[in-house]
Amino acid sequence: MVCMGMIRTFIALELRNEEVIDKLDEAARAVAAIPGKIKAVERENLHVTLKFLGDIEETTATEIARFLHDKVTPKIFPGGPTTIELMGVGTFGLKIIFANIGVGVELVSDAFREVEDGLANFFNIPREPKAFHAHITLARVKMVPGTSRGKLKSFLSSYENVTFGESLVDSVVLKKSQLTPRGPIYSNVEF
Repeated sequence: MVCMGMIRTFIALELRNEEVIDKLDEAARAVAAIPGKIKAVERENLHVTLKFLGDIEETTATEIARFLHDKVTPKIFPGGPTTIELMGVGTFGLKIIFANIGVGVELVSDAFREVEDGLANFFNIPREPKAFHAHITLARVKMVPGTSRGKLKSFLSSYENVTFGESLVDSVVLKKSQLTPRGPIYSNVEF
């Protein structure tokens, strides 16, 4: 019997507009330039997270990836790709800096509910205890010295109403996260 390994995973929607990704990356790098310990999310890793699963068996990951492709994606995108708009920034307790989703937030919330229901019903994976907030993480804040707090608040204020643009989204995918010293490397789980 072959024993499969564990892989770190999450479920996401990927953005398809490079110009929007460039603008999000610019904002991520701007906030990371504020003195302190702020790490921008790498440009290639910008996405809408629907659910973080953590470490799961590779065989289960393959089954979930197929389920998302065969069941969730067709239900969420019955007519093909859909547009979401990214606008403004927010924060979770000054620890996570994120871009908000404007137009299309209902679609993202529907995708989250479909994922939650499917994982609970077919894979026995517990539902999220916290309320879902559709967003794209731009940076993670480990520490901001008192002298830089004003700069961080000024950044948040200046980006509060910025429109990053619209991007197509067209599928719900399971991503593998391989942690490295330079940061995580994300790839789609194949089935």
